[in-house]
Amino acid sequence: MTARDPALTAPADRWSALSVPHGRIEAHMERALQSGHELSVREYAPAAARPTSSAALREALDQAARDPGLTPLVKAVEGVEAVEEIRAPAGV
Repeated sequence: MTARDPALTAPADRWSALSVPHGRIEAHMERALQSGHELSVREYAPAAARPTSSAALREALDQAARDPGLTPLVKAVEGVEAVEEIRAPAGV
């Protein structure tokens, strides 16, 4: 059965319309990263999504801790960080 009610098809239409510029932006980023850094978007994204050192993570957590709404998140990340330190002691 095909949905013809605009209330049902509008979100899909908007999503389709968004995918075109998204593809163009992604292609542009891909070319820029490849020519400037010899990286693909897929290689770059994970590297940009998380801190690369304990100091950067600590700084981000300290900044987030200033926002009371982020307290549960900060505590959760600090808990994971503590578990990771137990599993892999410093220098390992």
